[in-house]
Amino acid sequence: MSPQTKRDKLVTRPPTKRSKPDAGLEDYIDELDDDARFTPHTTMSLTGEDLKKLLQSFSKNHATLLSMIAIERSTEKNKKIQAAVNSMCDGFFSVVCAYTAKLAYFDLANDCKEALTATCNNINEATSELKTEAAKTQSAKSSAKSTCCRSSQRSYARATSDVAPKRDIVNAVSVSRVRPITIKKSSRITVGPRESEEASLRDAPAVKAALVRSVNPAILGGRVERVHYGRGATVVIEGEGLCADTFGACPELAAAGLEDKPSSLLDPRLIVHGVRVEFTGDEIGECIRQDMPGTSPIKIIYLYPAGNKKQRSCVIETSAETRRLLLSRGRVNLRWHSCRVEDHLSIMQCRCSGFSHIAARCEKEPCCAYCAGEHLSEACTTRNQLKCINCVRAGLSDYSHSAKDKDRCAVLRQRIEQKTNTINYG
Repeated sequence: MSPQTKRDKLVTRPPTKRSKPDAGLEDYIDELDDDARFTPHTTMSLTGEDLKKLLQSFSKNHATLLSMIAIERSTEKNKKIQAAVNSMCDGFFSVVCAYTAKLAYFDLANDCKEALTATCNNINEATSELKTEAAKTQSAKSSAKSTCCRSSQRSYARATSDVAPKRDIVNAVSVSRVRPITIKKSSRITVGPRESEEASLRDAPAVKAALVRSVNPAILGGRVERVHYGRGATVVIEGEGLCADTFGACPELAAAGLEDKPSSLLDPRLIVHGVRVEFTGDEIGECIRQDMPGTSPIKIIYLYPAGNKKQRSCVIETSAETRRLLLSRGRVNLRWHSCRVEDHLSIMQCRCSGFSHIAARCEKEPCCAYCAGEHLSEACTTRNQLKCINCVRAGLSDYSHSAKDKDRCAVLRQRIEQKTNTINYG
């Protein structure tokens, strides 16, 4: 209920039993009950309970004054007294409300202060414990460092060499972005036509047909793993434990017009990275011979286009011994420039994503090496949806990769492994 409403009700309230119409206003003030009086503190501060009592006392006295004013005759003086009493009451209520809010703020501030103090004390205790543990850790670290310094000193290279497995340069081929490929020490026998039969056995398919038709593979004395076309009109037989002497003396082989040919393995190829564009092919070969005197001749196979770059790569061909020396060093110096060296294997892949033939002799439609779509790989717009057509044709379940992925594509990796068997790695 608002103060104005209270005042309106008090003005129209009938006189109480204590009202005396013939008595003066001063007489009624002296008759106020003791419980309606507020006794102030000796100090200047008030509590919430003090404010409550003060408000009750003021309200009761205010009601009594209005009752006495209402008894008197309605004069202009009484109206002014009534208005003044009401104004004083409104001001008092405002002061009490403000003081009450201030007390509540002080109580909240004290609570926050106590909570903050408790939190700070907890933080100080935790910090003290952390300092103690840090001191213990630092002491243990210093002790371990001292012990380590007293032990034998080892370089970073020595430490890593003890952990990292050493690369087998002779028995493995390491190509960029491909897991190392173990070189199989398989037997190889090359079969070709006799000089008198060269006219009738003019190509490798004819030689293979005559071989399969006339010779029993059991006479080879081992296990045949693969038969493929060689250079010219020759067929290469690969396997384990094959005996070339026994096979060459086989009468069925001679009757078919065939003979054992000297095996012709390819020389290994390496790629040199970081070659300055101003170096020509002849200069690269000469610089390698100067950097590694006594090595076998170096043949420059291919210089990659440099474009706008200052460096490019170069493919070289050399002997197995020179390959071993180059890979053992890992780098070769071309005058003032040090260049990285690694094995190089090139697998011919047609626009149909097939192998062992070029586009000029391909009768198939183009097949994308990325999504297996019927378009050229260069025109593919969905390279994020990988699908290997070669693995699909081979019936493999894992085909979610590019047909050019040398590490994930099982078909391409098999081709690479077969290619290593045609190279003389020593």
